[in-house]
Amino acid sequence: MAGRALLMATAALLLSRTASAQVAWGPPPGSFPVVLHASDPNVSFTLAHDKDSPPFVACQGECVLPLFEGDYFLKIDETKNIIGGKRRFKVDAPSEVSIEPRTHDDRATGQLMGGLGIGLLVLGTVGMVATGIHIDGERENDKGEAALFAVSFFGFVGGAVLTPIGWVKAGRAAPVLSVTPLAPAPR
Repeated sequence: MAGRALLMATAALLLSRTASAQVAWGPPPGSFPVVLHASDPNVSFTLAHDKDSPPFVACQGECVLPLFEGDYFLKIDETKNIIGGKRRFKVDAPSEVSIEPRTHDDRATGQLMGGLGIGLLVLGTVGMVATGIHIDGERENDKGEAALFAVSFFGFVGGAVLTPIGWVKAGRAAPVLSVTPLAPAPR
């Protein structure tokens, strides 16, 4: 709507014989600059007021917008390298919003970590059960089985830690956003 009004005002000035009126253009009163900066210059993203409302601006890489205080939803478009997703953020002053999109490589790394974690859980369990059968007091000072039990135990614990971290990493799609206030201009 504002773009159409600006176009009409510009056309009126160009077509008139005397340009006595000056068109002043600037950010809306009460707004402040917000810099949206993606880590990858090829990342396309949109900004909307609500999660399901249509976007009011589309950018690629970096853009500076006059925004008002409030919550906004950033949506990243899916590409062959980047996973699409949405994230809510809030601005209440001039700010820089750093955007770190999730990539398919991140997802593959998470799947690898999750799979290795499951493998370590299985091997650790089998190793502990196999050495636990023989550690019944019959063989005293059998350091080989005790060492295998310890390795199996730590493999099990490592798998128990690695599995959920990997699957959570694989399942995330929302981009990482970091909102930092801009320093005021020196006077």
